[in-house]
Amino acid sequence: MIDMKKYEIVYVAVSEIRPAPYNPRKWNDKEYKKLLASVEAIGLVEPIVVNKKTKNIISGNQRFKVATTLGYTQVP
Repeated sequence: MIDMKKYEIVYVAVSEIRPAPYNPRKWNDKEYKKLLASVEAIGLVEPIVVNKKTKNIISGNQRFKVATTLGYTQVP
């Protein structure tokens, strides 16, 4: 079991976060539009995981892309 006391969800300015240059996942336009519609309807449900030191995205590159497209200035 993961000890959630070690982790903290904070909101970070999108200008501070860097998409991972090594992101292996490539989405097609249909998948992107589906995620865009979902985030637009209900918001970001899952936070974006970021390396605390480098601010590189570890998990959530696609969610970050959608959030910036929708004009988010901060993300969890």
